[in-house]
Amino acid sequence: MRMPRAGEEPKPQLRFIAYLAGTESAVIVAKKVGSAMKKVLHEISGAAGGKIAQGECIFEKNAHTFVLENPAGGMAKMLDGALLTETKVKYKVRVRAMDGSEVLEDETDVEAETGGAGEADWEKRLAEIDPRYLEALKEQPANAGEMRAAMSGANASAERGDFGAAVAALNRLETLLEAAKTLGKETDVIPEGIVKQNVAKLDKVSSRWRKVHFKSVDGLESLMDALRAEEDPDLHKIADKVDRLTNSLPSEIEAAIAQLSSAVQAGDAGGTAKWARQVEAAVEDCASYLDKNLGDIERCEDNPFDLPVTIQKPIRETLAEIRAALSELQL
Repeated sequence: MRMPRAGEEPKPQLRFIAYLAGTESAVIVAKKVGSAMKKVLHEISGAAGGKIAQGECIFEKNAHTFVLENPAGGMAKMLDGALLTETKVKYKVRVRAMDGSEVLEDETDVEAETGGAGEADWEKRLAEIDPRYLEALKEQPANAGEMRAAMSGANASAERGDFGAAVAALNRLETLLEAAKTLGKETDVIPEGIVKQNVAKLDKVSSRWRKVHFKSVDGLESLMDALRAEEDPDLHKIADKVDRLTNSLPSEIEAAIAQLSSAVQAGDAGGTAKWARQVEAAVEDCASYLDKNLGDIERCEDNPFDLPVTIQKPIRETLAEIRAALSELQL
């Protein structure tokens, strides 16, 4: 999102939908969001017991500001962590109520339900959870990825003195440990020797997809702006159609590949198989989108403004590369 120009009032440019689960939170920011994204968010997070929040996202007071009716304590920190995890970029984050009655800053926000937890609470909770955690890693290596991620988040929060978030992460870890009890022992683990090869392949196709997707969206938005700059109302209707085409372009592939890569790096064969299926499903959804909208896409590519809109060929080629990478994964 761009910063407002001098004298310009900040206005809603994007919307967001978030799954709030402490250090395992996830967020999607887009022009349009909906309930269909809830499943994707839950899969990105991997944590149970989170809450869904939706609202507007604007750039206000030199920060990415998430606006909704009733912001909960800890939300700014959770969104800050989610953005950092997903983008690898540190943003300044604010959360505020629609009427401005409550403002949360990422640097001072505390998680309401565990905000009073101190170092002694953290140490006590860790002593309770750690033996069970270590035992579960031995008995459930195929599910170790999620458990390691939860423990890593807890330790990271404790190291920076955020013991409330650390205890909350241990509480989520306990949920995973309870679920693991019903699974019995597992020995399904990816050999360490092939992990790096798999990760390298996934990193390559993820980078390729990110560039192609960005270029496709950028081309469609340029065409939409050019159509709306004309005075012909019929062209404005076409611009609306291009807008719908842009917003419906599937974007779940990158997040699914990221989760697959995390499972591979953790040596989690069960998680790898699960997320490989998710990537395959996302690829098929994108291919279906291209087939369904073939005529409209071709008209956008062959536009009267001679704008460089390229969608079909680069996306199909990238989907083929992703399929090839999946077929070459060594499990």
